[in-house]
Amino acid sequence: MNKQIEDIAQGQKIIIYAIIANFISNIFLRTELGEGMFIIPLIIACASIYGVYKICTGFEYHIVLTILNILLLFVPLVNIIMLIVLSMRATKRLRSEGYEVGLLGVK
Repeated sequence: MNKQIEDIAQGQKIIIYAIIANFISNIFLRTELGEGMFIIPLIIACASIYGVYKICTGFEYHIVLTILNILLLFVPLVNIIMLIVLSMRATKRLRSEGYEVGLLGVK
């Protein structure tokens, strides 16, 4: 696995787990169980930023486009859409390289 494909695969896995964690944390934060869990969304945001950075470097995006993608993470609803689109692009690229990609990333 070359460096670009490795970055794309790692970034995709991070993004997928961040999306799942985001949904779960939103459920807990809206209930009594979520009191005091305010740090969890911050950790998820940091993981999302790192995952987007890894995918963008794997695709060799220009630094301006990478920064724009990271900034879009802070726009509600757009962030989830952008993460899903990046994950779909990563899946397409990984499959074209011959890797088997499942629900949680490269197998």
